[in-house]
Amino acid sequence: MLLINITNCLMISLALLLLSLITMKKSISNSSFPSPFECGFDPKYKTRHPLSLQFFLISLTFLMFDTELIIILPLPLSSSLNLSMSLISSITLLPLLILGVFYEKSMGLLSWLK
Repeated sequence: MLLINITNCLMISLALLLLSLITMKKSISNSSFPSPFECGFDPKYKTRHPLSLQFFLISLTFLMFDTELIIILPLPLSSSLNLSMSLISSITLLPLLILGVFYEKSMGLLSWLK
């Protein structure tokens, strides 16, 4: 039964892929396609601004702390299963998280403007 379901999924996805290739427009290689549309005129200046390094660092910091928060959130649920292990992990993770915030604050990574 599992083999039949997998085969059906593969056949449907292959059929949809072939259908999209058949109905796809042939004019993808048009040279003006990647340029911004400005009523038929050439743009006077570039509309794309370079990515700020400070924005990149703040977003990377947010992702790191968000991942650590995802690790910390299930601790109350796991405390009913194994109290000593959840206590050790919370005692280890929370001070590391707080030390990380203080370290990044002292390095100036959390300030938007420099």
